[in-house]
Amino acid sequence: MREIYDQRRSEGIELIVILGDLNDTPESKPLEPLLADGSDLRDISVHQSFSSDGRPGTYANGTASNKIDYLLLSPTLFDRVKGGSIFRKGVWGGKNGTLFPHYEEMTKAIHAASDHAAIWADIEL
Repeated sequence: MREIYDQRRSEGIELIVILGDLNDTPESKPLEPLLADGSDLRDISVHQSFSSDGRPGTYANGTASNKIDYLLLSPTLFDRVKGGSIFRKGVWGGKNGTLFPHYEEMTKAIHAASDHAAIWADIEL
């Protein structure tokens, strides 16, 4: 992914996002090419307009060790961010579902829409 990203940037393409379930935490060796090693990609979660609920993870209970879903933005896109957050209402949080608000129709874990919360960004293009 990093090679493709760098190629597109060298071609003058400025509006690039890499997103999805990358199945690894920010400190992991496999993500170094995207999050370190001179990369200019920026994680939406560090933007000043990102609204955090105190849980950085997107998987399961949202702990830091469960941060595996990403919205990584090129500098131009990052500069255009107007907001963002993690939407957890379709995820069952904790043993009793009480770690964060969920849809009232979800009365047990099996009713959850996913075990991943949605990470989103509002970007002015």
